[in-house]
Amino acid sequence: MGDGSLIVAASAVQASPDWFLPQDRDGGKQDDANSETKKSRNLGSRIIDDPEEAARIRSSLVEEGGPFADWHPLLQDAIRRSAGRCVARSLYVLPVGFRWKHRRGITLVGDAAHLMTPYAGEGVNVAMEDALKLARAITDGKPADGDGGDALDAAVVAYEEEMWPRAEKVARLADELLKLWMFSGKVTRSVVAAAIALHAKFQTPRLLHPVASALSYALVYGQSILG
Repeated sequence: MGDGSLIVAASAVQASPDWFLPQDRDGGKQDDANSETKKSRNLGSRIIDDPEEAARIRSSLVEEGGPFADWHPLLQDAIRRSAGRCVARSLYVLPVGFRWKHRRGITLVGDAAHLMTPYAGEGVNVAMEDALKLARAITDGKPADGDGGDALDAAVVAYEEEMWPRAEKVARLADELLKLWMFSGKVTRSVVAAAIALHAKFQTPRLLHPVASALSYALVYGQSILG
């Protein structure tokens, strides 16, 4: 940050959504009586402003048994020394290709329509395109005298029919990257190469996917060979 502080985002697979809560003497998780904390836990997230508790959570990530215990010391140090509050947040997704039966007078945009993880880095772009195209649909579908809103409803249906496959393509990329980064078990270099290949194929016609994939792997491993 501009003031010299360091903010770090770290993703890991945890067995329990309450992983960030301290353990009691019996090894269980201590509950928090604060209603706002309970509310945030129900939403899959918790903001920790207390410096000591935030430091404990950061340490739990890199100490023995933590998800980053075997990471390079420089990366562990980045987690320990990150500044400010700590936000423990679960990630949620809608099924890839999720659709709904059209209902007159209502539609959805953004995460409400196609919630996905942030691994593709495209979610906000899809949401803004949703808003733009829905606004155009509403403008173009101004009700005519006596049509009962049929023109507007037809415009919203057209928006949904265009949005679903467009969002599905991005959601599929995010899902594939999530599985690659978090569940593949591959070493970092091969994951980086595979991730670049997925992004490259996302931007190219299907016919060119083998070429895009080969060039992506050549880029990563070629740099390694050339040193």
